[in-house]
Amino acid sequence: MTVDLGEAEFDDRTIDLSVYTGWGTITTVVPPGVGVQLLRTSGSVSSRIHPPIPGFPLVKLRAQTNIGRVPLRTRDDT
Repeated sequence: MTVDLGEAEFDDRTIDLSVYTGWGTITTVVPPGVGVQLLRTSGSVSSRIHPPIPGFPLVKLRAQTNIGRVPLRTRDDT
């Protein structure tokens, strides 16, 4: 599963996002400069997200996969 926020227009500075899959990969794509805070995860997490830019939105992510991975990417890194 891919959650692509690469071209999203955020209506708030903090976005709560919860994603669940029984098995498989949950890839989350964000624009450069957007921060991601992992609140709860299961599965192995890998991140290619650069440090957030002050004033940009923050995605608070809860990602759960019973068997799988949780890669985090920026739009320019996919």
